[in-house]
Amino acid sequence: MPWLFGILGLLIGAAIGEFWGAVAFAVAGALLGNWLTRQGGGRSDAQTHASTGAEELRQQVLSLTRRVAQLEAQMAALAPAEAAAAPLAPASSAAAEAAPLASPEPPLPAPSHSLAMTVAAAPAPEPVAMAAAQREVDLPQPNRLWTWLFGGNALVRIGVLVLFFGVAFLVRYAAEHIDVPIEARLSGIALGAIAMLIVGWRLRERAGGYGLVLQGGGVGVLYLVVFGAFRIWKLVPPELAFVLLVAIAIASAILAIAQDSRSLAIAGVSGGFLAPLLASTGQGSHVALFSFYVVLDLGVLLIAWHKAWRALNLLGFAFTFGIGTFWGDAYYRPEFYDTMQPFLIVFFLLYVAIAVLYALHRAPRLNDYVDSVLVFGTPLVAAALQLALVRETEYGAAWSAVALGAFYCVVAYQLWRLRRETLQLLVECFIALGVAFATLAIPYAFDGQWTAASWALEGAAALWVGTRQNRSLPRLFGLLLQPAAGVAFLAGALAAAHAATPILNSGFVGGLTIALSGLFCAWHGSRHRFVKQDFDQVIAAVLLAWGTTWWLATGWNEIDAFAPPETIRSLQLAYASASALAFVALRRKLNWVAAAYGALALLLVMVIWGLQWQHRHAHPFAEFGFAAWPAAFAALYWLLARIENDLPEWLAQASHCLALWLLALLGGWECAWQLDAAVGEGRIWSDIGRPLLPALLAAWIATRSAESRWPFAAHLRTYLAHALGPIMVALWFWALYINFKASGDPRPLPYLPLLNPLDVAVGLIAVIFLLWWRAVQRIVAPPLLAQFMAAAPVGLGATGFIWANGVLLRTLHHWADVPFRLDAMWRSTLVQAAFSVFWAALALGAMVLANRGRIRPVWMCGAALLGVVVVKLFVLDLSKIGGMERIVSFLGVGVLLLVIGYLAPVPPRAQEAKP
Repeated sequence: MPWLFGILGLLIGAAIGEFWGAVAFAVAGALLGNWLTRQGGGRSDAQTHASTGAEELRQQVLSLTRRVAQLEAQMAALAPAEAAAAPLAPASSAAAEAAPLASPEPPLPAPSHSLAMTVAAAPAPEPVAMAAAQREVDLPQPNRLWTWLFGGNALVRIGVLVLFFGVAFLVRYAAEHIDVPIEARLSGIALGAIAMLIVGWRLRERAGGYGLVLQGGGVGVLYLVVFGAFRIWKLVPPELAFVLLVAIAIASAILAIAQDSRSLAIAGVSGGFLAPLLASTGQGSHVALFSFYVVLDLGVLLIAWHKAWRALNLLGFAFTFGIGTFWGDAYYRPEFYDTMQPFLIVFFLLYVAIAVLYALHRAPRLNDYVDSVLVFGTPLVAAALQLALVRETEYGAAWSAVALGAFYCVVAYQLWRLRRETLQLLVECFIALGVAFATLAIPYAFDGQWTAASWALEGAAALWVGTRQNRSLPRLFGLLLQPAAGVAFLAGALAAAHAATPILNSGFVGGLTIALSGLFCAWHGSRHRFVKQDFDQVIAAVLLAWGTTWWLATGWNEIDAFAPPETIRSLQLAYASASALAFVALRRKLNWVAAAYGALALLLVMVIWGLQWQHRHAHPFAEFGFAAWPAAFAALYWLLARIENDLPEWLAQASHCLALWLLALLGGWECAWQLDAAVGEGRIWSDIGRPLLPALLAAWIATRSAESRWPFAAHLRTYLAHALGPIMVALWFWALYINFKASGDPRPLPYLPLLNPLDVAVGLIAVIFLLWWRAVQRIVAPPLLAQFMAAAPVGLGATGFIWANGVLLRTLHHWADVPFRLDAMWRSTLVQAAFSVFWAALALGAMVLANRGRIRPVWMCGAALLGVVVVKLFVLDLSKIGGMERIVSFLGVGVLLLVIGYLAPVPPRAQEAKP
């Protein structure tokens, strides 16, 4: 093939009119031919003959092996009889006597050592055949370019190449220096070429391909003579030149088939395709041109019926569609449609048939029987040209894609029915092409949202078929169609107008179809293999999340588009709740454990809605939230009771904790709003409403009355440690914060120390904290919580001291009109004097109790507080307090010191208290 393309390059370069251009094109053609030879995967003529000889040798070896096996079986059957007749005869004589009893056979050639070893090792013929095939496969294949240059009769090949250049030089020299009519010169060269053909035909049986090389050289020279006579010297009209070139092409094809020579076939076909171009004047008919190409392609089809010459098939494909594309780009007009559409269909059918014929020839060898260039290149190129033809036709692209898809599906079915064992790969390729073109037909006919719905359904169907047939390609196609459908839907939604009808519109139906397809793929994937075992669960989880997201988003978008504005959020929450219940039903009906995760998505939705609710509404029960939120929590705990065993332990615990926190947060927010709306005066009612529901929940869970009920009975440790722990910490911080922040205005009620709403709330929290602390003692607390509980007494003491000072300050604010501001209270002499006496009284109480209970650390804390009071008296009160306040503070502290010294001396140390 390299030398053939070198000749073609020489012809094309000569058409340019420059000698060195002809040389350059000849070199380029030779390189291209060498590349095609290597890429084509076909073997040279010599290799074809060698393969045929190897096959014959293999059959002979199998026949010999069967004969040897028959002889051994007969010898084994006759040996016992001989042994019985002559027991003293040696084994060698018995064998010699038994040999003539075998059926007479012609003398066999002596087997080689390797064959003898094979027969001895494995008497069955199949292993011998396998070993022979293995030895043939293991033989190293020589480099094709090296074989062509130096294998066989290399001198002949090189001589032909040199001859071509010599002819070109002779023609040019004769034209410049010898006054001989050009007709005579060309006739002489033509006669020489014919002589090469005759000699090559007579020497066709000679080893090394000598005759084939001469014939190829003769064909090339004849092409060169006709081209020169027409294009350069204008000696023949275009019609005659065309006929001569076609005749040369047909003659070379006949010679190629007769001699089983692929090279000559390529030469003939190439010349045929180039003939119209070389003989063209630019004024011909495109109908005549493509009719001639149909005839040539029928010739390629005829050769493909008998020979699996891939390079010839590719050459015809490249010439046909390459020249057709060039002509269409340069000369096509819409009025040519009626004449060009039939040609495109015929070319397409011809090369699909050629691809099938090639597979039929190659399939028995079970390797490389699918020509991917023809199988996939033909529909792609034909589809591109078809789109250009029907560009002005409404739905032309859609119907064309449908026709292509149906054609490939029908062909695939027929091949599967006739040759399902040998052509399975080709059938799968045609099915893939059919499905792909049917898929592409949808966006050409419908908008993006309907297209997305169709793709999603198609992907689900492909995944189902792939898993049923255990084929990876349909499975992968089905998986990839799911995100493709999502992208197509979003792209179509951006361009789509607002739907006028709820539910029955492309947006809702399309989104719901994508969701259901994704969920079907997730469910199907949980029972069958996707791609690899390690990734199946990941893919199924992603598909479940994909389908659930599309399901929720589609419903929410429809509610947002058609529901009254004041009900949108509540209806969306109700839709999520109903969807979660549906997932629980799917889990039970289909035994689909992963559906529990889809149901659990309700908790995530509730958290997001709860965080967003504060920015849109005054309280959770606003705008039908009074129905949506209780229904959502009821649905959440109902589904948790049924799916928690399907979840990992950590996820089940986290779900219970998150649900309780969300309930406490929203409940506290609603209580605060309701109290503020009911009282209408004073900020304290709203402030104490926020911890009200969380505190009551903590109190109920911490008491033993809740331990017998689900979910607390099943998750007591989770609720006491993990769920209530953060709630109690939050309540503690709230108590500290509210003690400094709020003045405790109880309007419309009068302010009473310890009996006002703020102090009652703080006291209630303290009681609930003690209840929770006692309840935690009944479980094995986590390490972090155990450390917190160990430090709880100190924290409670400090919190109690801060709260008591807050009570004093709020009382002075309400009863003595001291402004509830830090700077005002710092400057107030009344507040400073009250602090001194109050701290001394607190120290007295602590030290007396410590003395009675022999709790030395508490007594030391009281003594430290008393020391602070004494320092304060002399450092702060003595300099800044005057009048009655200073007298009261000094007298009061002094009396208390005396009382402490009498009633509460320091308790003994632990070792001193022992007898």
